[in-house]
Amino acid sequence: VVSRLDLDVQFNRWRLLQQILEGEADASDVNEVCYRVLRSFLDCPRPRRVVDGDGISRSNTSPIIDEEKRRIIESLLDNADAGVSVSTCAKNDIVDEANAPNTVQAKEPHIPLFVGFDCTPFERDALEVVEKLLPDPIDDEDAHKTCWDLVMEMYGKEAVKAEEMDRSEEWRTRSAVVRMLIHFDFLESGIL
Repeated sequence: VVSRLDLDVQFNRWRLLQQILEGEADASDVNEVCYRVLRSFLDCPRPRRVVDGDGISRSNTSPIIDEEKRRIIESLLDNADAGVSVSTCAKNDIVDEANAPNTVQAKEPHIPLFVGFDCTPFERDALEVVEKLLPDPIDDEDAHKTCWDLVMEMYGKEAVKAEEMDRSEEWRTRSAVVRMLIHFDFLESGIL
């Protein structure tokens, strides 16, 4: 998905986030990007301090993964599908899953947050888990505000206000996923 969508380019990452907000992104792409971004934070923890281009050490703005967030991310990744047939049939039905019409073949590891081509939320539990990964509005006010500011820049201030007043589950899930991706450096750094 990184090469197909050219996500090494920041503009294309911005465009993908806009498409998620508008409900126009392919769900499988979004699910895979979420998997890869969160996996990168477990596999390559970010340092607390970084050295900028001038050789000056400064605090890293990347989120630091504490034990609670680590457990949340691990639970999401543990539920990720990696090339496994997922049947939508009832568990008691005896079905040849490889040829079943209601079977989805997952090609890449992904977190099942959305389904379909319009980013329809997969299940309510996914939204609740993603919201736990977002910056706390009290403890991490700057990060919380920054995520919302970027969402307003991408989607439009008035459109965000209208969506927030409506509070549909679709909007809540799409905006939470975009804010989570922003918070976990997808826009700035891409997928490491």
